[in-house]
Amino acid sequence: TEKEHNERGVEKFLWVVEGHIKVKLEGQEYDLKAQETLYFDASFPHQFVNETQKPAKIFIAVSPSKI
Repeated sequence: TEKEHNERGVEKFLWVVEGHIKVKLEGQEYDLKAQETLYFDASFPHQFVNETQKPAKIFIAVSPSKI
């Protein structure tokens, strides 16, 4: 994804359903494989990267929700 940055108070829960992704968050990188999760303050700049040739499926819940 493009680098994202949300307003204060927005949180994200990320669950990797299939595949492998890297989450870049506040100067750190988190490698997540299938069935791993990450919960973070989405007001910090973040980016999701799939560096493999295989597709990755992820579930993201955002709170508070934005429509």
